[in-house]
Amino acid sequence: MKIHEWLEHRELNGTSPRFQHDLIVTPENVRNLQHTNTLIGHDGCVNTLSWNKPGRLLVSGSDDQHIIIWEEAGRLRHKFQTAHTNNIFSVQFLPCGNDRLLVSCAGDYAVLLHDYEYSSRKNEPSATYKWECGGRVKRLVTSYNDPYLFWSASEDAVIKQYDVRDNNSTHLIKASHPPHQFKSLALNENRPEMMAIAMNDSTVPIYDRRNLKEPILKLCTAYFTFSNESERRRIARSISVTHVAFNNRGDEIIVNIGGDSVYIYNVLIGNQHNPDLLQGIEDFLSHVELNLPSTSEEAENREKEKPIAEKFRDERNTAKELFNDKKYNEAIDIYSKCIYSSEQLIRKRKSLLTQEEAAELSLLLSNRAICLLQRAWEGDIMESIRDNIRSLEFDPENKKAHYRLAKSLVALKQYNWAKRVYELYLRRYPGDLSLDSVGKVLQKGKEPKKEWTHELVDQYRDSQERFCGHSNMNTDIKEANWFGGRDQYIVGGSDCGSLFLWERSTGCVIGLWKADDHILNCVQPHPSRCLIATSGIDSVVRLWEPARFSTYVPAEVGEPSERDRRDSIYETMFQNQQRAIRMQDLMHNSEVFQALLATIGMQMDTNNNDQGNGEDRSQGGSGEGSGGQPIRCRQS
Repeated sequence: MKIHEWLEHRELNGTSPRFQHDLIVTPENVRNLQHTNTLIGHDGCVNTLSWNKPGRLLVSGSDDQHIIIWEEAGRLRHKFQTAHTNNIFSVQFLPCGNDRLLVSCAGDYAVLLHDYEYSSRKNEPSATYKWECGGRVKRLVTSYNDPYLFWSASEDAVIKQYDVRDNNSTHLIKASHPPHQFKSLALNENRPEMMAIAMNDSTVPIYDRRNLKEPILKLCTAYFTFSNESERRRIARSISVTHVAFNNRGDEIIVNIGGDSVYIYNVLIGNQHNPDLLQGIEDFLSHVELNLPSTSEEAENREKEKPIAEKFRDERNTAKELFNDKKYNEAIDIYSKCIYSSEQLIRKRKSLLTQEEAAELSLLLSNRAICLLQRAWEGDIMESIRDNIRSLEFDPENKKAHYRLAKSLVALKQYNWAKRVYELYLRRYPGDLSLDSVGKVLQKGKEPKKEWTHELVDQYRDSQERFCGHSNMNTDIKEANWFGGRDQYIVGGSDCGSLFLWERSTGCVIGLWKADDHILNCVQPHPSRCLIATSGIDSVVRLWEPARFSTYVPAEVGEPSERDRRDSIYETMFQNQQRAIRMQDLMHNSEVFQALLATIGMQMDTNNNDQGNGEDRSQGGSGEGSGGQPIRCRQS
């Protein structure tokens, strides 16, 4: 948006927090983000952070069962001990409380209401009111549309609604399948009837609070809906949605899947918002011209006559060298930036693609597809299929995209679809032996347990964007959130302790900071400033903002330069992937894994329950402490 457009927007709409956020979360400020403050006050893992609506106050809750209210600049305003007897998982300001009323939940199955100005004057555990739940309560949410209400998600698979006017609580949703545990939830501020639930499954149901009988949408990326991985492998990956959050406009939601990646879904009602990859394959297969018989000479002539634009030739050559060196992450980022730049040029011109532009965009997409296929991280095969389908939409005669689509479908064990794509390839390019290996696999391939069908696809809303490189294996409260007035960035925590910042337009990791010395869980952007609060296993809260906005000198030795990890982005991504592989291999070997669990259990017994597990994904019980003592998170 240009300066005169900003001025017009300010004159007509005022300076809302979102407008301010858009002005201040700029590429330059994001590049200059660094550690600017360390908030010291807790004596245990800090499992929850939340700003009040104006952003003047930050509240934190910890394994030490204390709640602290911090001022925006980092000064401790209030600290008090709650009546919780286990790790605190979520704390929120109540909209009706004029920033005095708080609600909290914990692993002791309890939800508490606090007047913190009163509580902070007492020297004993306190709460204004207490509600009981049937399992560990993992998340609370509030809504400024309903200032007297709030909601909880607990591991007994129950969503409750609370009304502080009469202290009444109501069961809203109860999962029908006992294995399900609710891990988090989110309300859409722009459509307050819309509620999303995170649970120990790859699916995120979205309900209309006016009619809770059935979800109005079921979100699940296509990779999971028909995945043919074994049940043991699926368990080993420990699939669980750890966080969900609607964007500023209320038309999209971010989903952080444990054991996998961060995904974005469109939540507007209607099939037109569902990316239909299967229909894209069918459209390609039914293309009339492609099904006409062709001689090898005609096919070769078409390849020679195809115009190719020169705009991104240098970038393509660089990416090709990286691909040959097996530096797939770097190559993928180059192609992603080129694809975005190409699409932006087309949008600005507001006209149809020229033949050269269509051919180059098709080439960029198919080249990124082969990088994804070779990198072979969880979900990469599906993303490769997406790119190849888009490539063929721009240029149905892109031979490499056709070839790579067949290979990707075989890798996904969708042999029936691979066979149809393979047979079309043979008709189009007779005598070409490039797909000979695919043909041999198809001759031996068995029918998949889950076949990609329209009936299966229509049950779920597919994702439209994916962000990866972090690690989300060890805890079930790990957040990923929107950042910027236009949600132009994504921020998230990681098991490696790093704060990840993705550029949404390209999907590239453009920021990486060591935000926790063990595991980073909580990542909460300020509502109107270029400021991020983070916490995890460490007993401190850290603030991150452009250096020129802060006059505070961090209390930690070597700050802030030692926490900047932007020069090791690709190395960190690789290490996180290796960590995930090792974890899956360990859990896949059930005998070794059970022995490890037994060892952990003995260690915990030896320590007289001092080493609880307030947030580890493998813990199913309440883990209640004794004598009100803090229960430390295991630093796994």
